[in-house]
Amino acid sequence: MAVLVISEVPGLSSEQDDAMIAALDLTGSPPPGARLRLAGPMDGGLRIVSLWESRDQYEAFVEERLKPALQAAGRPVPEGTARATMGAIGAAALDVWEIEKVHSFA
Repeated sequence: MAVLVISEVPGLSSEQDDAMIAALDLTGSPPPGARLRLAGPMDGGLRIVSLWESRDQYEAFVEERLKPALQAAGRPVPEGTARATMGAIGAAALDVWEIEKVHSFA
C-alpha cells in the first residue's frame, strides 16, 4: 500500500535541502519506490512531503540512505509515527500515512 510521508523540519532552509538532495543523489539515483517529493516553506523551517509505493520501501530508504546522510551532515534523525487515513492530512514532526487511492490530474 502506498504511503505519504510529511516531515516538518524546523531550521531547515531551501539551500540546506538542496544540499541534502545532492548528498543523497536523489536526482541521479532515485530510491526504489519513491514517486513524488515536494518541499516548501513553513514557519521557521521547511515542510517535505513524499509519496512512496510502500512503507517498506520508504523505511529501507531511511535506514540505508537518509539516516547516514543526516548523521554525516550533523543533523538530527527524525522519529516518525504511522497511521492509516482516507481523509484530511495533518502533519506533526514526521508522519507516515497509508494511502488507499491515488488520483493523478495531469
